[in-house]
Parts: sequence; C-alpha cells; structure tokens
Amino acid sequence: MQNAPTWAINIPNRLGEMMRATEALELCLGQWGAGPEARYQAQFAVEELGTNIIKYGYDDLGEHTIRLSAVCESSVFRICLEDDGHEFNPCLSPEPDPNLSLQERTPGGWGLSLVRRMLAGLEYARQGDRNVTTVLVSRVATTEP
Repeated sequence: MQNAPTWAINIPNRLGEMMRATEALELCLGQWGAGPEARYQAQFAVEELGTNIIKYGYDDLGEHTIRLSAVCESSVFRICLEDDGHEFNPCLSPEPDPNLSLQERTPGGWGLSLVRRMLAGLEYARQGDRNVTTVLVSRVATTEP
C-alpha cells in the first residue's frame, strides 16, 4: 500500500525492552484507529514471539538487535519482528496435543498456537541470516461484543 503509515523501532534483546516496545506499538496502533481487540491481538502476538526470540533465539548472552515495525494497511495492521537468531519458523511449530495428560505433555507451544489462531495471518521468511516473522492483525473486530 503506497503512502501507508509506518512505525519502527530497534530494540536490544532484553525482555524489559521488548515490553516497552510493545507498549509503544500499542499506542501507535491506537493512533491509527485500532480498536481494543486489534491492540490486544497485536500485543499478545508481539510479546509471545518477542519473548521466544529473546529466550531461545541466541546461543550467546551478547546484545542483539530486534527490529519491530508496523504498517497500517486498508484491512490489516502488518507487524514485523526481525532478528538474527536461530532459524525458526513459528508457522511450522507443531500444535500441542490437549488430549495428553500433564505427565505426557512437553512444556511450551501453547502461546504460538494461540497466536496462530487469533491472527488474520502469520508469515515467516528467512532473509540471509535474519528471521522475518510477520503478524497480520485484522482492522475489523472478529468476535462479538
């Protein structure tokens, strides 16, 4: 979309910085007219994906930069997380099995499952040494009040 409003920030791979960036994104979306549901979905998805990047994406304790950006399109907010961590495609992460007993379950997977279910779309690409994960948040409410 030509001349679409855009927003971006580079943040270090620290959880506190990710939370502050998520709050700034939510304010930006509000300025673009996003309703409570769209802001919640964006916040949930970015917190889940960003936390996974920070916790599991790197082999070292060094500082890495994560780029968080957003574009306001006609029907969706396109929100992108870019990082230089391990290659990881959240679209291919297996769905957790709710029928397993607690003893049979392995930790994790539920957050990504929720992200995939609540969004208008989730996309992934590996560009060089970077993961580019894009979440699409509908500008139109998807649930009844």
